[in-house]
Amino acid sequence: MEKLVLDRDRFVELKNNTSQMNDKLEKAFQLGKEFLAMLQTTDQWEGKSKEEFQSYLHLVLQYHGQLIGEKMPAIGKVKTAKVNGNTCEAALETLQEHNRNMDQFTGNSKSYQELERI
Repeated sequence: MEKLVLDRDRFVELKNNTSQMNDKLEKAFQLGKEFLAMLQTTDQWEGKSKEEFQSYLHLVLQYHGQLIGEKMPAIGKVKTAKVNGNTCEAALETLQEHNRNMDQFTGNSKSYQELERI
């Protein structure tokens, strides 16, 4: 039988990485929104290629927005995707709950202590 090992350090590392990902997505989302606003108001680029790029950028921003719980307003023919909250924050809450449960389980459980000895 293999030894059951639950590596708390790896869960802490995962939590830190998820937090950094959330921060970077939020920053990229804000920069992308500013860039899209600039594209929409500039008269230096016109035509179909501008419209296609704006649509592409809008879709990318919707995707990032869904991950961080931010809604992108519709533009032109591109509609807005539903946003069900911040996925990264939900993952962080789940990891924090896991760590709390882990501490309780490993600290107080005779069964787990016996498994560690096997």
